[in-house]
Amino acid sequence: VQASRLAAILPNPRARDAARPDPQVERRSQWIRRQMQNLGGPSYLERLTTD
Repeated sequence: VQASRLAAILPNPRARDAARPDPQVERRSQWIRRQMQNLGGPSYLERLTTD
């Protein structure tokens, strides 16, 4: 959740707050987590780092 919130505040971290996300940041964070699950979750990232 923390990583997706950090990614969600980009490209303007001065205008958005990952610690107190507004509804737009929370929606984007949820979308990022869904995309990670669609790719295969943590196992997808593990495959990237072992190649």
